[in-house]
Amino acid sequence: MQCPKCGFEQPDGTVECGKCGVIMAKALRSPARPASPSPPAAAPLPGSPIPSSETGPEKRPAPLVLIAFLLVAVIVMTWWLNYPRPGDVPDGAYVNMKHRFALSAPPGWLLITPGNFKQIMAEYKDRFPRELQTIVANPGFEVSFVRMPATAEEFAPSLNVVVMPLKQNLPPLTESAKHEAAKVITTEMGKHLKDYTMESSSIVAVDGLASLQITGTASLAVVVEPSRPVMSEKGAFGLQHVAGHTQAVSKTFILKALQVFVPGRKRGYVISFTAEASTFPDVAPVFQSVTRSFRVMERPPLFGPVMMGALNGGLLGAGLYLLYVFSGRVIIALSSRS
Repeated sequence: MQCPKCGFEQPDGTVECGKCGVIMAKALRSPARPASPSPPAAAPLPGSPIPSSETGPEKRPAPLVLIAFLLVAVIVMTWWLNYPRPGDVPDGAYVNMKHRFALSAPPGWLLITPGNFKQIMAEYKDRFPRELQTIVANPGFEVSFVRMPATAEEFAPSLNVVVMPLKQNLPPLTESAKHEAAKVITTEMGKHLKDYTMESSSIVAVDGLASLQITGTASLAVVVEPSRPVMSEKGAFGLQHVAGHTQAVSKTFILKALQVFVPGRKRGYVISFTAEASTFPDVAPVFQSVTRSFRVMERPPLFGPVMMGALNGGLLGAGLYLLYVFSGRVIIALSSRS
């Protein structure tokens, strides 16, 4: 007989192989079992995709690309909430880069700024009232557009922009806050115009921002003919002296005033339109056109401080988490390659 393990031939009836020492009876009782045949593969159903014979990882978007995309989306969302994009600046507009605003100037109106005011007054001193100087002297005055009057007896319609610095961004204007804001502006107007009375206040949209519009009336006494010295007749040696003065001629104008307060980033813009009440309907379209063209180039956040604090906190947390996950995936990928 042959040993079932090593094949060594030996007499029949041998209990233990003389070469490898295996127990013959035990080795003969446990022969190797043939592998059972695998069941036939089921035929694919009609219309079903044929499985690929290639093996490998399932194809899906790379996690790093997806995380990077989400991180960029969070950054863009945060920027959009805090720095909204202004409207396009009209062609040929007056642009003030210092205080970040722009507007379309009324065609043919005279441009007055703190820099050229003295020159303008020297050139047109008989055409503008002295009260215009008080407007230019206001803190925050930036620009004025004045329609040239034919004579000193006429009031020159004007458009002025005053910039008010703010310590923080104002919350979006609402009906509840409208009356408080109107009170502040009308009090300031009363300091410069006599008998100023507010007629109405409303919330309007200027460059997509909720703004406060106030209309009112006032009176303004203007000296149209100043007092002049009257010289005496020539006396001895041809000398003259001041014998008296002519009486100054003044005129009181009934004015209609329109103010629009537009919020900006840590600043506010007060656009003032003033004209005689009798001619106001004629120049009102000019004022409306300028208001529509006004652009705030540094806009306040889209929501109030409380809402923006919550949104910025949530977006900051999401951004830091995505950055943490992204950095971890990058480190793992580099480690696996090395």
